Amino acid sequence: MTGSARIGVIEDEPIGAALLSRLPSKLGQSVSIAPDAAKALALLRAAGEIDPILLDRRLPDIDGLELLDAIKVDERLAR
Repeated sequence: MTGSARIGVIEDEPIGAALLSRLPSKLGQSVSIAPDAAKALALLRAAGEIDPILLDRRLPDIDGLELLDAIKVDERLAR
């Protein structure tokens, strides 16, 4: 990971998001959390490098795999 990289957690359940972000945070990694696909896309577009992304399969607005497809086809996010 590069120095400015963050871990993205896309999870709508607050407890799940907290659990997924706990270890990276304890290891000194910056973690960004989004509770749904719309906020995740906005976060990814506004943020610097986010890598890796921990993605919930069941999001309130779309399926996590649909979000993954949207990320892959967006030239700014596909990297």
